[in-house]
Amino acid sequence: MALSDVRVTETETASRATSEPDGALVDALLIAPVWEKQVLEIGVRWDGDEGRLTGDRAWAADRLRMFLLTWDPFEWQPGRPAAFATSTSRADGVGLVLYLPHWRAMAMAGGEAARLPEVLGRLAESVLSVGAEQREAIVDGSYAAGVQAGVLPRMLSRIPDQLEFAPPNITMDSRGWRPIQFDVLEDLAQDDFGPADLDRSPVRFSEPGEGLEAYPGCPGCGGQAVEFPDGLKDTQDAICGTHRTEALRITTARLETAKASNPSGWEALLEAGQRLIEPHLPNGLGPRLVAAAEMDAPGVAELTAHADLVVGAASLMAGLPDPQTPLGGRLTPVRPWLERLPADLDAHGLTDEAARVAPAAQELLTAPSADDLAVAAAAAAQEVDPPKPVPFRRQVRVGRNAPCPCGSGKKYKFCHGTGH
Repeated sequence: MALSDVRVTETETASRATSEPDGALVDALLIAPVWEKQVLEIGVRWDGDEGRLTGDRAWAADRLRMFLLTWDPFEWQPGRPAAFATSTSRADGVGLVLYLPHWRAMAMAGGEAARLPEVLGRLAESVLSVGAEQREAIVDGSYAAGVQAGVLPRMLSRIPDQLEFAPPNITMDSRGWRPIQFDVLEDLAQDDFGPADLDRSPVRFSEPGEGLEAYPGCPGCGGQAVEFPDGLKDTQDAICGTHRTEALRITTARLETAKASNPSGWEALLEAGQRLIEPHLPNGLGPRLVAAAEMDAPGVAELTAHADLVVGAASLMAGLPDPQTPLGGRLTPVRPWLERLPADLDAHGLTDEAARVAPAAQELLTAPSADDLAVAAAAAAQEVDPPKPVPFRRQVRVGRNAPCPCGSGKKYKFCHGTGH
C-alpha cells in the first residue's frame, strides 16, 4: 500500500471475506459515547492462523493491544494520521499498542461493522511485521527514540494492500467504553513527539516513622505499592499527610525528569491533559471544520465534501437541549466560512448542496462563541441587584368592591383604592 509519509488514510479497504465481530462489540460501536472522551479495548486473535504466527511475529501478537477512541488528544496537530501505534513499557512488561479513532475505523470499514476485522487486521499486520523485526529495540526500550530519530521504521509503515493472514477474530473487552487515562495520552504523545523519560513504576512508600500511627486506608501505612500516575491520583484522598508529602516529592521528581528528557513532547502531553477536561466536537469535527474553512480556492469536489461535512456536523449538534460544545476558541475561523459557504456552493453551480448546507450552517452558528461564553460567565459572576418593584398606577376606573387590578386578590378599596 503506497502511503505518503507512512500515514494511514481513510480509504476503502479491499474486498475479502471477514470474520464477523461479536454482537457486544457491534452494539458498542453503534452506541459509542462520542460526546465523551473514552476508549474501548478490542481483543484480537488469529485463531485460524496459529501455525503461521510463529517466532518473533507470534511474540509481537502476544503483546499487541488494540483500542478505539472517541477523541484524539492531539487532533489539532497538522497531518494527523488515521491510526497510531508504538511500543510501551509498563509494570506488566513490554507491549505494543494500536489506537484508531472510532469514526475513522467506521469510515475505513465503509460504515459496515462486518468489515472492521479486515481494517484492524491490515493495521495489525504492519505492527506485527515491524514489531517482530524490531524486537530487540522494543525490549531494550530504544525503539521509540529510534523512530523519532528517523533510523527505525514506524509501526504502521508496512500496511499491506491485501491481508496476508485471514482477518482476525475481534471481541470487546468486558469493561466496555471507559474514560481515557494518562497512559493513553502518553502513548499517543510518544507516537507523535517521541518518548519522555517518565518513571511509571509503582510508588513504594517508606514505612511509617516511629511514633506515627497507621492511618486507616492509607496504602503507605498498609505497606502497599500504588500504580503511577493514575493509581496515585485515585487514592490521594486516602493517603495520610506524611505519605502524601512523600507522594508529592516522588511525583515532582519524576515529572521534572520527564520534562527535561523531551521538553516539546512533555508540553504537548500537558496540553492534552488540559483538553481532557474540556468539551470537544465529536468525530474529529473541530480540526476538520477548521481545515475546510482555511482551504484556498476549493474546487467542486472539495466544496461537495465541505457540504457533507457541515451537514454531518449539524446532524450531531441538532437536538441537543443546550449546546455542549461551543464553536469558539480554535473554531473562530469557522464562523465566517459557514456564513459564506452556501453562496460559494451556489457560485459553483452546486445549488442542491447549497440548499442542504444553509440550514445546517445555521444550526452550527447558533452555538455560542468563545466571546459569548466569556460575557455570559462574567455576567453570572457578578451580583445582580434584584429588580425594584414597579409601583401600581391606575389606568382605568375600578369599583371599590371589585378585585384590585394589581393581582393581590384583595378588594380594590383595601389595596390600591382610597380606603387602604
